Amino acid sequence: MSNVPITKTMRAELEAHGLGPHELHLLARALSCSEADAVFEYRLRTLAILGLTELADWIVGRKRFATVSENDISRVLKIFLQIREEAPSLESLANDFAIPESRGRSMLSRMNYGDARGMKVMSYKLTAQSLNELPKIEKNNEPQALTVDAQRLACINDATWAIMSHPQDSEDGGKYEGAEWPVVNHKGIHGAIVHATPKMWTYIMAWIDEKVKEIEGDS
Repeated sequence: MSNVPITKTMRAELEAHGLGPHELHLLARALSCSEADAVFEYRLRTLAILGLTELADWIVGRKRFATVSENDISRVLKIFLQIREEAPSLESLANDFAIPESRGRSMLSRMNYGDARGMKVMSYKLTAQSLNELPKIEKNNEPQALTVDAQRLACINDATWAIMSHPQDSEDGGKYEGAEWPVVNHKGIHGAIVHATPKMWTYIMAWIDEKVKEIEGDS
């Protein structure tokens, strides 16, 4: 390789490296876009920076992973949080990265620890977005159904437990007056349909907002 500075687009560099249309399509899908989108070039540049900083950290000894698995998890987190701007799921790992379900499940479990604080915040924010899509009901407190994936369900469960674990808070005058346990109809391992009253959804949303501020404030 010559010492000539990069003057081509990131896509042209990859094509010169030998990546064909099919490989570029797979790469774009992993970056959550189409190879025909203008954003593809921007995301390739972000990916290039992530690769550069990873190698630089390794060379100077700032960060070296003990196992290949740790390295894979770090890369997946960076791609989802800094490029795709969403939390990884079993489905996205399988469809966009060809990671088998059993391995994907293990990776997601390990992401709940260590450097996964950003993923947790992203999951909470995505859950909040889903809650914002519920229709506003003023006249009654009939349960509303929300279909969620496993990641959002975990966030709802976090909030529900925090709200309902102290019964006195649900009593008259309590912080969560009138709170009720949601009804969760699991749909295999991928998610569930959650039924909760509008009041309970409001409490869950408020708890999630507080949790995001808490985590980001500690960062």
